[in-house]
Parts: sequence; structure tokens; C-alpha cells
Amino acid sequence: MYYTIYDSADRQPLLDAYHDVATFSLVIPFTMQNPSKYSTHLLFVLLCSLGEYLKDSRNLKRVKDSTTRFRLLKHTRLNVVAFLNELPKTQHDIASFNVDINTYTNTLLSFTVSGVFREVEGKSRDSYRSFSRVFIAVSPGNGTLCIVNDEMFIRNATTEEIRRAFVAPAPTPSSSPVPTLSATQQEMLSAFSLKSGMNLEWSQKCLQDNDWDFDRAAQIFTDLKIQGKIPDVAEL
Repeated sequence: MYYTIYDSADRQPLLDAYHDVATFSLVIPFTMQNPSKYSTHLLFVLLCSLGEYLKDSRNLKRVKDSTTRFRLLKHTRLNVVAFLNELPKTQHDIASFNVDINTYTNTLLSFTVSGVFREVEGKSRDSYRSFSRVFIAVSPGNGTLCIVNDEMFIRNATTEEIRRAFVAPAPTPSSSPVPTLSATQQEMLSAFSLKSGMNLEWSQKCLQDNDWDFDRAAQIFTDLKIQGKIPDVAEL
């Protein structure tokens, strides 16, 4: 759901995903620490191709001034989403996504989403980028998640990443096909695991058994927990 909105013409609905005091930073992980490795022409190409992002990059290896560091850190959800709206319009390759859970508690979830996207408008149209975003989200207690910190890393995609982007993977032979979760289902799964205190495997089973109806799955879980029917193996 998040990236469906992010890839749309208007990113304003992303306001609902962020906490009132959320922060955001953009980082281009490229430094000129070793300029001798690159020709002048290559350095120019690398910097110019990321120009739309470079001016807002909060790479702490390059940005030493504390005032500039503070300015480049976007504060409050209004400023965060306003900034996201200014970034180039994109199309993400969902099939390229990797999602890693960094840490979780009953009230907090930190996860990293990485993958490939291409720009669909402007002077860099059809440019391919590789990205990694570290999200920290908290639960306000109603089964949802609010992002409190969002750090986005962007670089030019490699030749191999470009070659593999937006290409449907060949089906893998399997005696029992494993369904692939959509981005919306992945978000729902993380939220349900956080709310229920169950691990991802059992949370997914509960959601699937209830046709991915979050409220119904939550009610069934509550009833079973009261009856003492949730096995220890299901817990985080």
C-alpha cells in the first residue's frame, strides 16, 4: 500500500503513515574520499545523474556543518510528506524488494526495505536507482503502525540490477506452491504480529485463515487467547 501511493501522482495520502513528530533523511552513499579511483568525467557523470537527490543528501561524511545537518533532517509528518512530494516520480519494482526485520518489541518495529525503482518523469526519466530505506515504526495501540523515523539511501543501479529489474521471475517448480505476499499483506502481517505478539509464521496463518480480514483475525486471536489455546511456539 505504501509504495502504491508513493508511485502515484500524489503522495499526500502518505500523511496517514507517519507520526506527527516523524523525521526523514535522504542519503547518497557516495563520497569523494578516494577521487583518484575515478576519472574526472566519471565523477561528473555520477554526481550529475543523482543531482535531484544530491542537493538534499544528509551524508554525514560530506556534511560537517551542524546547521546544515539539522536543515537537511525533515521534521514532522507534514514536512516529511511535503519533501517526498518534491522528489522525482517513480515506479518501484516490487519483485526486487527485500524486507528485513531489524528489531521489534510489543510497541516498536524497525525494518529495512531495499530494491530498485525507475524515474518516470523529468530529465532523469527512465533512470534506474537502487534504494534502501530504514523505517522505525511504533504502534499507537489500535493495530496500526506509524512511522517515526525514515532514512532513505539512494544510488545508481548497477548494470545487473537494471537487467533484472521489472522482469517477472521464472516460476520455480514446487510440489506445494508458496503464495507471494503483496506489499499490503506484508504491511498487514507486520502490524498483526506487533499487535498480537505472535511470530510472523503464526500471524500469517491467522490472517490467511481469515481471508486477510485484519479485524476478524484479531477477534479470533483474542478469543483463542482468552481460552488459552494459543501455543507457546506461536509467541515471539
